Amino acid sequence: MRSAVWRKILDVNVSDKDTLYLEHIHANLRQWELVTDDLFRLDVSITSNDDNYFVFEENLADTMSAFSRDPWLCNNTVVFSQANDKHY
Repeated sequence: MRSAVWRKILDVNVSDKDTLYLEHIHANLRQWELVTDDLFRLDVSITSNDDNYFVFEENLADTMSAFSRDPWLCNNTVVFSQANDKHY
């Protein structure tokens, strides 16, 4: 019920394909650990210190970890490195 309310408020349409894709990414979270996982957990931990977010700490951590492993994001995001002025 809560997710349906938020989808309506944010005017987001989630297809069955989208749901299956996210479930697939979540299922693969525990297969390997990334170097950045500890940074994501720290970020979530800092956010969770706020009384408005602490009840969602596990959901936030899982969602951030899932998106960090999403191949679509890797293929569709341009990262600019100031160290060498190159796009990756």
